[in-house]
Amino acid sequence: RPSLESTTMTESMLRTAQIIASSQVVIASKSTCPYCITAKKILHTDHGVELVSYAQTLVGPISGVGPGQAAVFEIDEEIQGASVGRALATLTGLHTVPSIFIGGKHIGGCSELQTLHASGDLRKMLRSAGMVAVTRGDRIPSCTVRHVTFDAKGKGQIEVVNTNSLLAGRRVVVVGMPAAFSPTCSDKHLPGFVALKDQFAAKGVDAILVLTVNDHFAVKAWGQ
Repeated sequence: RPSLESTTMTESMLRTAQIIASSQVVIASKSTCPYCITAKKILHTDHGVELVSYAQTLVGPISGVGPGQAAVFEIDEEIQGASVGRALATLTGLHTVPSIFIGGKHIGGCSELQTLHASGDLRKMLRSAGMVAVTRGDRIPSCTVRHVTFDAKGKGQIEVVNTNSLLAGRRVVVVGMPAAFSPTCSDKHLPGFVALKDQFAAKGVDAILVLTVNDHFAVKAWGQ
């Protein structure tokens, strides 16, 4: 039979797993710890991540953490804080706070968060986790796309290009549309940009690029 101590640790590990799974960003913290305060400031002030307290009871979570919110578990304020702290140390090998998870991955503590912040990698991780929106100054990711263009006679051409070369040195409006040939896109969305293209050009826009989830052959037919 398992000992009382092993049963308690198993329960703590379960509670810890619940906390980690509660959000794409989880911070195990102590309310008065200066390193925890710094870490929370980086996430909230510098990256706009909303921090929400994760409350834990003896029978389970009562958290109101929603999509796009970071769960903050204050070890020194919760009933099961001490046992969860020990479980976190066993799980991660980190015996200090803060202990931070992003996208289910343990990234470390305050110093590791500061390093990621300074390098710009934290922003990428938060965006991948769906925690931050695109903001002014963000770079469009480098990726390969199939670019459909039409000559003066309306003949379509398809070329494989990288977004870096496609966008470099130009002012471009990028528009995402649900699907080629869909009624709303065909009747309202796309014709509106075509009708106003001269006004965009007058504002210094070099091109309007339309992205869809369709394959390039469908997009070519839609353009024609």
